[in-house]
Amino acid sequence: NSILHLLVLQPNKTTACQVFDLLMSQDADLDPTIPLDMVPNYRGLTPFKLAAKEGNLV
Repeated sequence: NSILHLLVLQPNKTTACQVFDLLMSQDADLDPTIPLDMVPNYRGLTPFKLAAKEGNLV
């Protein structure tokens, strides 16, 4: 799992969203070839797919 996968599972959604936004704003500068939000976990789920599976719609 990446840090974004872990943020999806955090109970404090406000802080998780703020950290998510911060990481995504820095991601393009670090590695423009593959966005961090498109990296799958060991089950093949991107952070967005994991959020949908968990019912996290925030």
